[in-house]
Amino acid sequence: MSKIKINMDSLKARREWKRHKVKDGQNVFRILPPFGENSNNYPYKKWQIIWGLKDPDSGRVRPFASSLTSEKKCPVFEYVQELKKKAETLKAKLASSGVSEEVAKERLNALNKLIQDLSPKTVYIYNAVDKSGEVGLLELKTTAHKQMKNEMALYIKDYNQDPTSLNSSDEDSGVWFNIIRSGLGRDTEYTVKRVSIKTKNQDTGKLSFEDDRSPLPESIVEGYDDMAYDLSSVYQVKTYEELEQILHA
Repeated sequence: MSKIKINMDSLKARREWKRHKVKDGQNVFRILPPFGENSNNYPYKKWQIIWGLKDPDSGRVRPFASSLTSEKKCPVFEYVQELKKKAETLKAKLASSGVSEEVAKERLNALNKLIQDLSPKTVYIYNAVDKSGEVGLLELKTTAHKQMKNEMALYIKDYNQDPTSLNSSDEDSGVWFNIIRSGLGRDTEYTVKRVSIKTKNQDTGKLSFEDDRSPLPESIVEGYDDMAYDLSSVYQVKTYEELEQILHA
């Protein structure tokens, strides 16, 4: 019998990335357990992402991971800092020449937009499932991420259980979280809290509230290893020198 030399992984169907969106209003998710050899048992992965650069190979604008995380320096971040200095210098010159603040803002609009577009953005990515039972990537901004960590810590304190557990028993259960988004643009605000279920005692009529620890679909519990994403591979990582070349291009 001949020996099969090809890597069988090369024949597997290409998996599409499913990304959950945090929309205006309430967004209910259950954070799933840490996954992959590079997770360090963290349920999330921090990324600093650069938008606004063209991929030299495809000619299309695409996101790149900043080298700030891996090398503590990034050519795009350094370029942005220089642009900010230039913007401040131009603003001062316009002000000294008698130009109104409104007109100066308009003249600097294109430069400030470039600064905003190129500035590395910090995001935190989780494996999460929504109420429909779909597993996907949940990307949170820093403010929402901090609240999520606080809620997880409180859950552990209250129950002495893992909030990302796939189980839903009294002794071992994960919990559903509600991410509430409001506002627009820079005024966007996030609130993260555990989902609360209201119940009514049939005898006394008294209302009580408890955390939503309702079970996950059995398919996720049994097949999570095949559904989870390796959070360390979500974005393409480039070295300082490679990013420098892309920036110059």
